[in-house]
Amino acid sequence: MCCAFLFMSAMIQVQAAETNKPPAFVLPSEVTHPISTFDDKSSAVRDPFFPHSNRAPYVKQVAKETGKVAPAPVLQFALKAIMGTGKNKMALINNQTLAEGESATVKSGTSTARVHCVKIADRSVMITVDGKNEQIELRMQDK
Repeated sequence: MCCAFLFMSAMIQVQAAETNKPPAFVLPSEVTHPISTFDDKSSAVRDPFFPHSNRAPYVKQVAKETGKVAPAPVLQFALKAIMGTGKNKMALINNQTLAEGESATVKSGTSTARVHCVKIADRSVMITVDGKNEQIELRMQDK
């Protein structure tokens, strides 16, 4: 059985070798490559992601310069709570907890700022924002 299998596989290989002739050799100078052309001005060109759009695809969008400077974001901080006693006091500013001498990134609306807690009193906190020398006092709001 084993010898018959080897004989049959050898016969198949011989027949495959006879039918598979090597391809004719082609010189590189004889090879021609098609030239691709693209017509992007035609109305047949569509944006593949927005096929029903009327705008021309692949157009570089250039922003107009109006000379106006974007306004700086308005930062608003609120002292929500003061926790602890003595030297272990912590202040809750816009959902960020800070102790005296600590700094953290505090979110204010859609922007963020680096806030440093200078001093915590009984009902107020002194902070500096983004490393500026100006100190801001935040007071507890009476409910």
